[in-house]
This record gives sequence, C-alpha cells and structure tokens, in this order.
Amino acid sequence: MAQHSELLFFQLAYVLSLLSDLKEREVLAHGHRVAQYAREVFKAFGIEDPNLYYISLFLDIGKLVVPDIILYSPTKIVEEERKLSMRHTIESEKIIASIPILQRYAKFVRWHHERYDGSGFPDGLKGDEIPLEAQILGICDAYAALTEPKPQRKSYTSQEAIKILESERSIKWNPKVADRALKIFREFKIKDKVPVDINLWEEIKRDYRPSTGPLVALYRIADAIGQIMEFDDFLNLVLGSVMEAVRKPEAHYFILIPDDEGKLVVRATIGGKEEIIVGFRLPKGRGISSYVLKSGKAIFINDVTKDKRFYPTPGEKVGSAMAVPMVFKNEILGVIVIESPEKGAFSVDDFEFIKLVSATLAGALKVAKMVKMIKDLAFYDYLTKVHAFAYFEEKFREIKKLAEREGLRFSIVFMDFDNLKQINDKFGHFVGDRTLEKFGLFLKENLRESDVVARYGGDEFVAMLIGASTTEAKQVMERLKHLFKEEVLIVNGHKLELDFSYGISEYKVDSSELQDLIKIADSRMYMMKRKSKESSDNQ
Repeated sequence: MAQHSELLFFQLAYVLSLLSDLKEREVLAHGHRVAQYAREVFKAFGIEDPNLYYISLFLDIGKLVVPDIILYSPTKIVEEERKLSMRHTIESEKIIASIPILQRYAKFVRWHHERYDGSGFPDGLKGDEIPLEAQILGICDAYAALTEPKPQRKSYTSQEAIKILESERSIKWNPKVADRALKIFREFKIKDKVPVDINLWEEIKRDYRPSTGPLVALYRIADAIGQIMEFDDFLNLVLGSVMEAVRKPEAHYFILIPDDEGKLVVRATIGGKEEIIVGFRLPKGRGISSYVLKSGKAIFINDVTKDKRFYPTPGEKVGSAMAVPMVFKNEILGVIVIESPEKGAFSVDDFEFIKLVSATLAGALKVAKMVKMIKDLAFYDYLTKVHAFAYFEEKFREIKKLAEREGLRFSIVFMDFDNLKQINDKFGHFVGDRTLEKFGLFLKENLRESDVVARYGGDEFVAMLIGASTTEAKQVMERLKHLFKEEVLIVNGHKLELDFSYGISEYKVDSSELQDLIKIADSRMYMMKRKSKESSDNQ
C-alpha cells in the first residue's frame, strides 16, 4: 500500500508540473528535464535528498496563478507588470510551503531566479546569500529553458546553451556551481521517461489556448505601430504575434500583399523557407489566396489535395491551410495564410480566432502602409528616380554603426552634372530635367546594389560606396565617367554631350561626420572641375 501511495504521489507531482507547462512552454516536461539535471548536480555536491527532485518539478507551478496577459505580455511591459510576472516564484513558494513535508524547501523555489551578481529576482540576493540548492536549481532551469524552443526562436543546441552559460560564469552563476553543472550538462543524457501518458498531455496542449491570446497579439501589433518600424519588420512582427497566439509551431505563416498589377506577393514568412518564398509572386488568379483576395471570404481547408483552388507553396509540403483576408473599409489589403504539413491540423476555433485577429490587423496594416508611403515620399526623389538626401543620411547612420562594429570602410562621392545650366538655357528646363533623370537612372544601373545613391539638390548627387577606399572609389568613378560619356541623348537633332565631375572622401581617413565628408568631397570635385577647365583652355 505504501509503495502504491508513493507511486501515486510521484505521478500526481508530474501532473502538476505539466499543468504549469501548458501556460507558457512550447514543449512539455520542462520540469522533468530540470529535475533530471538537478539530481545529477546535487549528487556532484554530495546532496542526495529525494524531496529535492519534487521541488525541481514544481519550480514553475506558481505560473498557474499568474494572469495569462502577463505571461504572454509583449516585450515592452510597464514596471508593475514586470513585477507581477516575477511573482510566479513567490506563488510557487506559497504552494510548496502548503505541503508540510516540502515546507523547508519552499525558499529554494522562491530564489531559483536569484543570480550571483544580484541581478535576479524576487529579492535581489547575491553571492552566498543564495542557498546552494537554489543556485543549482537556477542553472539547471536555465539550461533546460535554453535547449527548449520559444515562440520566436528555435531551441539552442546543448553546446550553444553551455557556451551561453559559460559566458555568464561569475556573473549570473557561482563559478563552483557553474563548473560542476556544465560538466554534467556536457556528459549526462536524460534516460528516464515521464511517468505519465505524455501523448494525452500533447493532445491537451494542442487544445489549450490562453484566453488572452488575441488580446496579446493585438497589443503587440499596436505597440509596433507606435514604434513606426520598417514595413517588412512590421509584417514579421504581425506574423510572430499570430504564431504565438495560434500556437501551432509546426505550421508555416505568410502575409501576402497585392502589387500594382494585382498579383499577390509574399512579403513575410515565419516557418517557411524565407530565401525561396519571400518575394514570390503568385500567378494572378491562382491559389486559395487569390480566391480570398477576389472574394473577400476566408477559407479553411483540412485536406488541400481535395481542393482544386490550392496552388503549392514553393519548397513546402502542405496538408491543410487557412487563408483570411485583411479588410479595412471594404478594401482588401492582404491575406494571412497559415499552412501545416499535416492534414486536419486546424480546428474551427483556430479559424474563428484568426478571423478575429485579421479583422483588427487590417486597420493596423492600413496605418503601417500609410507610414510607409509618407516615408517613401520623404526618401524618394521623383524626378531622378533615386533616393532623396534624407534617406542617404539615415543609411549613413546605419553604415557608420556597422563600420564601427566590424571595421568596414566606405567612401562618399559628391557628383555634379556638367553643363546643366547651358542645357537649360539652350533647350529649356524640360530637357534639363530629362538629362538629370537619365543621370540618376545611369547611377542606379551602374553602381552595386549595396551602394547608396541620392540626389543632394539641383544637379548634385551623392553616393556611398560600401567597402571602397578612396583609391578603389576613384577607379569606380573613372569607369562610370567613361561609360556616361558614351550615353546618347538627342534633342531636336542635337546630340548632347554628357559628363559629370566628382570628388571623393573616405570615412575615418578624412572625417567621421557626414557633413564634413560631403564638404571635403565637394571641394575635391571643384578641384577636378578647375583642372578639367584649365586642360580644356590649354588645348
């Protein structure tokens, strides 16, 4: 009878541990993994207490009483919410303390998130103020968490996780604890199975969705709008929020936006083969996404082989799919598509949920598109079809940071289209505008995609040649001068002579500030103009 009761208690302990996994974990049995590692580390310190095994299972049991909205909160939360999210260790302590046989271990659970340097919670303990048992539980919990997948990342390999923990030695972790624990993490392989029917629990987890899932997804999206981020970054954040809420890690998520021709283009994906799929244009009228775009109706297919409208996604195995339009005031802005390699992967609840989210996403997407349009207007010169100088300034700041971090070199080129005044005076400003447009197009076509070109003002242009020294930039510009002279522009039977002058300055060699670099390059450009004029006068 005693043996039966012990087994029952053991299995019930696992049930409680799995309940806490439902709330936040992407995979089950986190507590089981922590307990297995902790048992070995405790042995290495000469501690053999079976009750510590149960404590290891219960580290996160306090999450059962922390609101979902906090556990699933966006990355930016207010201080009070942050404090509440940390309360799960305190709630875990209370639950453990309510069991008389485990009461004296409750503090170890409370303090397993304390850190050696005092940066942990809930009490900010540091060094030897943290009991050895709590330190061991903490590093085992951290290792298990690193090797488990999260909504926004795959799991780290054992080697990667160990490397991370090693880098935190003497900071987050007591060196003595870290050294013994990491040795065990390298050598120990979990063999014991979870002593309950884990398959049934996998079914329970698939059916479980936090009641606040839609709210958190929308909260994240609203937060993204407030940051006015890049349009494609916004779309990726939207997909990440949807993925976290739908909670189907095996599925692939896509956002398709119609282009000017009405063809749907994949603008963002999570789970799909990004290098193949992003930018893929769906043939007009093909696929369930085109049907959704045209009809404005959401579609839910549990076996795509039985639906003739389905068009295969490049490089993907698909069994079932959902496609939902994002509609704002009768305008269909795009389509959210979720595909699973499994047939019958989605429930009616999943379908209703994604329809609810997409209805609100449409308004957010409209705002994001408007922000993008305004930004494009500020960053684009419509006469010459190159970037405006405001864009150039922003890119300079980005490249400067990269140069500081990775030792990248680059040069600034200041260019002036020659004889524009004479062309304007002789043929009119319309022809002058055509020559500037031709020059802008020439620069775009003949500079590398990684380089940045913009109109500075009037007949002046600037370029940033990435990875080029002054000497290398001069070689590039001399080649461009030669090519541009060969360009043909005929007006009223007259062939216009096309040419430009330039000056170069190099980042860090001449200056680290954009305005100084432009002044130096501008000065050198006028030296070139003078030499060219003197040479012409002497002929």
